Amino acid sequence: MPAANLSVDAKSESIDRRRQWLRLGIAVGVIAFIWLVVLPRLGETPPVKRHIETMKAAGIDPSAMFYTELEPHLFLQPQK
Repeated sequence: MPAANLSVDAKSESIDRRRQWLRLGIAVGVIAFIWLVVLPRLGETPPVKRHIETMKAAGIDPSAMFYTELEPHLFLQPQK
């Protein structure tokens, strides 16, 4: 009887391992989709594009900044 339980446990463990790999694959796929599709499209929207151009005009590389390092006045936009 213990041999039968061992076989069932091995199958169950194999299925669990496949599920874990599947979950990892799905998580990596979702992150890749967001990084490679959603964020570039978001960067092309007019408000974001305008913000990036404003930062570049001010000599700030928007891809290399951390928001914790920025001065608060940089977030204020002049009224037009």
